Amino acid sequence: MSLWPPPRFADQGAELLRERHARTLEPALLRAEIDRAVGAGQVDALAIDRLETRPVDLKQDRFVVFVDIDDARRGRIELVAKGYHDDRGHRIAHNHRLLWHGGLGDGGAVRTSRPWGVVASLGVALSERLPGEPPHILDTAGARRAAHAAARLHECDGGLQPAFTLEAALDNAERHARRIAKRAPGLAGGAVAIADRARAVAETLARGARPRPIHGDLWLDSVLLDGERTFLLDWDISCRFDPAWDVGYFVAQQRRLGLQAGLETAAVRAAFLATYAEDAGAGAAFAERAAFYEALTYLHKTMAVPRTAWDPMLPALLELADAGMAALA
Repeated sequence: MSLWPPPRFADQGAELLRERHARTLEPALLRAEIDRAVGAGQVDALAIDRLETRPVDLKQDRFVVFVDIDDARRGRIELVAKGYHDDRGHRIAHNHRLLWHGGLGDGGAVRTSRPWGVVASLGVALSERLPGEPPHILDTAGARRAAHAAARLHECDGGLQPAFTLEAALDNAERHARRIAKRAPGLAGGAVAIADRARAVAETLARGARPRPIHGDLWLDSVLLDGERTFLLDWDISCRFDPAWDVGYFVAQQRRLGLQAGLETAAVRAAFLATYAEDAGAGAAFAERAAFYEALTYLHKTMAVPRTAWDPMLPALLELADAGMAALA
């Protein structure tokens, strides 16, 4: 996560997550819990004849399980069960449903997956499993489609929660800067100076933007391309905030992934920015805010660099953050 502070995760959280993951993988138990959730109005109606599960991913604070259902009325239904150690599935599913009804529902060239609801007893949000593949890092046409999707998202109606703030983003950047001292003491002073400069730049640049629905963690893996259709998925950090965050974050992620892979992504980044500006009618003030959030993301992403092979990326990311803030000061 970059926009928000990471969720608190103690030993008991890890144990609960593993327990929920194991229970979600058990077909008979999952079917019974889904039936209860349908009866309580928490999950859209399903008439399950048969249910199969398949593990996909288990991370520190969440898991993904594929669920295949033979439904007596609809036939085959392919779902994703995304589970958490806490109750955030309710908020994520709520935002997902608002976006589905607020502009990203079925039928458009850009849409999200259909939300099915929440199985609260398992901490699981259920949604439609989507076809397609993410764009390649050097796919300029895919970057343009991602920009179209971002612009469409930012047009959506819906009071997503929470309403995030610039102050919270700056506070999170300061936390990241201080944490660098624990892993790279020689770089800590520079990181703190960048966070301080970000506050000064924000005073004149990034305040007063109109909050809109945003993704919060928009990058290549948030987008699936399937023929002429473009899908947006993964609403874990969705909220209302300045849409320039999504644009700056996407560009920063493209550059970071390029550094990691030894690839030049300038053409892809330019295609994304130009397409978004045209679609959304974004002017110079928006472009400056996007550049500000791009620089802030480089600082945020220093905490995503492992302590081993990618450690040389730490100074590179801080240099990008510093140069970005200096250009806006």
